[in-house]
Amino acid sequence: MKKILLFVVIFSLALFVANAQELTQIFKVDSGGTLTWFQTTGDETRGMCYNPGTGHLLVVDRDSTAGNKVHKLDATTGADQGNLDDGGGYTGGTFLINKIDATSDGVIYLCNLALAAGNFKIYRYAIEASAPTAAYTEIGVANRLGDEISVTGTGTGTKILVTGDLRTVLAKFTTADGNTFTKTEVTPGNPDFGFGSAGAGFTNVVWDPNGTDYWAARSYNSLSDGTIYKYNGLTDQGVGSLTRLAADSPGGSGPFDVKLIGTELFIAFGPGSANSGGATNVYCTFYDVFGIAHLYRTGSIEYTGGMKANGNGSGDVSINASTRKVYVLLTNNSISGWNLPGSGVQDWNLY
Repeated sequence: MKKILLFVVIFSLALFVANAQELTQIFKVDSGGTLTWFQTTGDETRGMCYNPGTGHLLVVDRDSTAGNKVHKLDATTGADQGNLDDGGGYTGGTFLINKIDATSDGVIYLCNLALAAGNFKIYRYAIEASAPTAAYTEIGVANRLGDEISVTGTGTGTKILVTGDLRTVLAKFTTADGNTFTKTEVTPGNPDFGFGSAGAGFTNVVWDPNGTDYWAARSYNSLSDGTIYKYNGLTDQGVGSLTRLAADSPGGSGPFDVKLIGTELFIAFGPGSANSGGATNVYCTFYDVFGIAHLYRTGSIEYTGGMKANGNGSGDVSINASTRKVYVLLTNNSISGWNLPGSGVQDWNLY
């Protein structure tokens, strides 16, 4: 208990530093523009990841008119480089495809979104040029599944986490052969963090860089304020938390990523739900959980000229720790890339 409280105190003390430095932009592509499939309405583009195997950004689009595709983008310009093979067409689920992640050696995992009684699937791509295979299929899930996917490890050591909004359990997937997976459901919790509130489901989850622990955000209760919680991956009990400054968490919980850069653990937060209109200066913000909070932030990531509605806070954030860059998808608004300190383009002397 003392260790848990100390961890929380350390995290809380890190919230007093403000005045973040703004990162330099690599590119920013607005919705409704050159990427014709990336629309300003409909919440159809929710998933994105950086693929270390190729250097591409992989963006999931469930386009209602042009079909469901995973687009490959140039990570330096945001230009479309074609699609992944859909294997003849994705099937099953409420959304046929929704979220995506890649391992450090470039194996890709893509999941659909299934509501209760729907069919849930995880597709596996050995490389970008391959056709997908079925890594996991479940007919008639008990509860919603597929709002977020996070992958760690490689080969037979690959582990996958999947969330479902309003769902109070997480799905953990492991593999014996590196190709097909089995599911175990767990209920993360710790009474010190006020868990157990009605409808306190998970919206986002990310593996910690140590490959064992994980971070998760809850929704639809008083905890949807931009707070994320760290869990021991062996016991599934909470061991700490981090809450963004109020100015950095419009709309509460949004997508985030956690990466170890050098010896420092960084968390990058995308914005939560936001209405359309005059909203400007919407950022992705960064925290160093071992020391300084609110270190730096991207420039504005909303649609140029004003925020387009993103009522469910969807999108994605992907940090490339080796090149010190971050990529942000804000649903209905923009896809952008940014240089982190030490990237060789800008240095804020933070280290």
